[in-house]
Amino acid sequence: MRRLIIPASALFLCMSAISAPAATPVYEDDFATPSAAGSIDPARGNGTWGPVTLFGKGSSRAESGDRFAIGQNALSITDARMTAKGPASLALLREFSDDAGPFLISVTVRPGNTAWTGIKWGPRRLGNWPDLSHGVAVSITSGGRWTVWANDKKMKNVIGGGQIVPADSYRIHIGITEPDAEGKGTRRLTLSVNDTLVLSDKIIDYPWNRHHLVLQALGKAGTPGTATIDDLSIEKLDENNSPATTAKATAANLNATGIWIEAEDAIATNFHSGKVIDAHPNGPSGALFLRVQTRKDQPNVPGPPYYARYKFTIPPASAAARSAPPAAWHLWLASTPQNAGWASPLAWRVEGGETHALKGSRWAGATYGNPRSKDFGWVFGWVHAGTLDNLTPGEHELEILVTDPRGDGSQYVACLDSLLLTNDPSFVPSGPRPKYSTQSTFAELVAAAGGTERDLVEKLNHRMYYELIGNTREQVSQETADYVLAKIANRPLPGPEDRAPDVTEFGLHGMEKPFVVVGRNAETPEVTRAYELLARAGVDSFRSAEACWHRIHDRSTDNGNKADTHALHLDFTDLDFQVASAQRYGMTHLFTVGYPPDSLTLARNNKLAACDPRHYGLYREYLDVLLRRYKGKGVRYVELANEVDAPSVWWRGPSTPAHYVAEMKILREAVDAVKPVPDEMKTVAFAATYSRDNELGGPKGGRRFVTEAFNLGIDKYTDAYAVHYLSRLKEKDYHDYFRSEIARAGSPDKPLLNTEQDGQLYPYDGAKSFARVFFLYAMPRMDFFLARDFYEGGYLKPRGLFDIDWRPKLRLLTYAFSVDAMRGRELVGIAQPEPGVEAYVLKRPAGYKGKPATPGTDTLYSIVLWKNDREVRELPADAEIQPADVTGMRSVRAAMNWNLDPIACDSAAPVFSIGDAPIAIYTDELPSWKLLSREQYLASFEAGKTSAPLPGSVE
Repeated sequence: MRRLIIPASALFLCMSAISAPAATPVYEDDFATPSAAGSIDPARGNGTWGPVTLFGKGSSRAESGDRFAIGQNALSITDARMTAKGPASLALLREFSDDAGPFLISVTVRPGNTAWTGIKWGPRRLGNWPDLSHGVAVSITSGGRWTVWANDKKMKNVIGGGQIVPADSYRIHIGITEPDAEGKGTRRLTLSVNDTLVLSDKIIDYPWNRHHLVLQALGKAGTPGTATIDDLSIEKLDENNSPATTAKATAANLNATGIWIEAEDAIATNFHSGKVIDAHPNGPSGALFLRVQTRKDQPNVPGPPYYARYKFTIPPASAAARSAPPAAWHLWLASTPQNAGWASPLAWRVEGGETHALKGSRWAGATYGNPRSKDFGWVFGWVHAGTLDNLTPGEHELEILVTDPRGDGSQYVACLDSLLLTNDPSFVPSGPRPKYSTQSTFAELVAAAGGTERDLVEKLNHRMYYELIGNTREQVSQETADYVLAKIANRPLPGPEDRAPDVTEFGLHGMEKPFVVVGRNAETPEVTRAYELLARAGVDSFRSAEACWHRIHDRSTDNGNKADTHALHLDFTDLDFQVASAQRYGMTHLFTVGYPPDSLTLARNNKLAACDPRHYGLYREYLDVLLRRYKGKGVRYVELANEVDAPSVWWRGPSTPAHYVAEMKILREAVDAVKPVPDEMKTVAFAATYSRDNELGGPKGGRRFVTEAFNLGIDKYTDAYAVHYLSRLKEKDYHDYFRSEIARAGSPDKPLLNTEQDGQLYPYDGAKSFARVFFLYAMPRMDFFLARDFYEGGYLKPRGLFDIDWRPKLRLLTYAFSVDAMRGRELVGIAQPEPGVEAYVLKRPAGYKGKPATPGTDTLYSIVLWKNDREVRELPADAEIQPADVTGMRSVRAAMNWNLDPIACDSAAPVFSIGDAPIAIYTDELPSWKLLSREQYLASFEAGKTSAPLPGSVE
């Protein structure tokens, strides 16, 4: 249906009830005239509109598959999402200059099934992402989420964002003031969406004097999306009717008695862990809240005071109220309690002034939250924080503070959901969406995300991931993914003769739920490609917890009471997929087993515990069915439970070392009964992490747990033992403790594996972990953590081989580099050719017939080396490491950087600059350096304490 085009200035005038000169239309388009054949030529446009390339390179044509059309009184833009390189972009083939402003751009947007639809006002007709475009960019989603960027010297400069009530269409007015003819003055931005003023007089850094309009749409991940645009106008306003003037006049007439702020929308905060997702009908507003939860003096975490800063705007008083005293504004906070010993109290201040402490304040109104959630058992209530007097109209800054730990002094724990300022002295907010809330209902959030709570969680996980990943060293982008893909895709697939699992088994954790799920994403091209790339990179084996009893327990048989204790019901759908996907490329598995459904454990209602001995018969049946199903299908190891020496997390309730040994005996008997093929189903114990020092784990955990298990005879039932996060030099005591316990049990030659190890700070650090695990600590298997990045429970896990959308990352190159340099090789010795340089000299044994993937690296010796100053001297993460020139190599045939780039050198007198990033040198002769044994090298370093990464901790 055709709409009457009302100039934006008239709309503002109607809202503000003021008089001002009429606006002058500069451009109008109601898209009433269809394009020829209904579509706009994707290469040449139609004379008025022209598609643009992603970054403006080459000729002016759209990304393959993108489509544009004018019909049914609207412009449609379809993003094909064939390459995921960028949004479909369409430019108005007309340039606007400063002397025509100030401008008001008005347009009706229907985002449809796109991820978002955007409007850009910038100096060039380019198809960049909004966060990487010079100028101003506004995007809106079908769910009413709006974001504004103003980029010039600084990209990704978000100047505003928020949520309005979801609608089928959104009328957007973008007002931009201009400097005068002499270039004086400041550009300012005003924005309204569906007659709601969301930004007013926002200063923008934008020095250009020419402007273009670009419309954009982005399909959702992996699927096309179409948006429609209608009723476009670009108008020149007289100075007396500038966007800033109309915005202020509009605000003056609004009867706004409440200012709503989502806590997670802080303009600056050091709350750790920060934003937390909790999607629940009675949960936090917007399914998000802000949290500080950290131990006192926790390493790698900022210390107190913890702060969250917010900007808010007090609207001008109405004409009738100007003669009266300024209204007092009441500040309400939806937070954890201020009078409970388990939570830290809050404080607040405005404009950096006097601090007001809330300790002892009581909640008012109805509480809300998700108290029964095992992960987010938080309850929120509204506390009246105080009154703000004499606030002048305009922008102000409010700061929420956490300065004191909770009552026992051990941790800082505080959660904040929403803030409300109201000039209504009688109003008491209640629940997650009181009067004046601008947030959508939970049902609306779920519907906008796709229809299920899982859709909402995934949507928010993506949002949080991309908000935070740019602050890391991971360099996540499509450009990076293309760079990595080009290198890995050309590597040959390894054959059986290339693998050497008894010497160097390259493992990987995370190709399982929740990252790979049959019926949700397992069959997608992205996951299929990920398996192939992992095989080409050199992965030998996967560690999967999918074989745990509770994971394969078919909950459809529980009849709603979780008490199916009379028969075994197992669902192998996901585990079958994982095993088949690995076997396709000759890769194997380590299964983590145990952990019954929660109703069958000693902990009751917690699955991370020992099996109740009354159900050992069912436990034996579970193991027998599992092991027989996967006999001969590449299950190299079966590992009982995970990190059981951390009993408060992974062996809960009354579970003891005796129960663990009893389950290990059951596992041993189950494996022996199955009679596995050679080199399969070796039993592994502990997967320890708290045993890294004497203190961790308390009186019943850590080394006390492990020693007691050895005393109870666990060695009779094991083929190997496992630890986690053992690769640093100061962790040598952790290693020595385990070796001594294994020797004390009479089995000094039993393997010690590292079945969970992260890649540390930098994308290239994983190679250091592999070198140390295999050759310094003589552990023949290392499972890299993790396959794919994720965001969960307020914490970003950014050290995966793929990003959250399964695009390959730089860490995949490091993995492949490690395989080329180390697979199948044995340690000759460790050298220090220059101060701070750590060098592993490795030899290809005569019996190894494998071929490395990179040409020129098939040599008798390989040398992996880097400068370890950052670790040994305990330098900051961003400290610059001074490289050292290293000589003494002979018969050098090739040298490679960690990213698989070759390094040129003078073969007659090679010299290599060694810094923080590892390199590999391939030779046919030993270097001239003094070589040390493992013991000799470790003797030059002091043992020390390191953290044990657990759920919700800092790595």
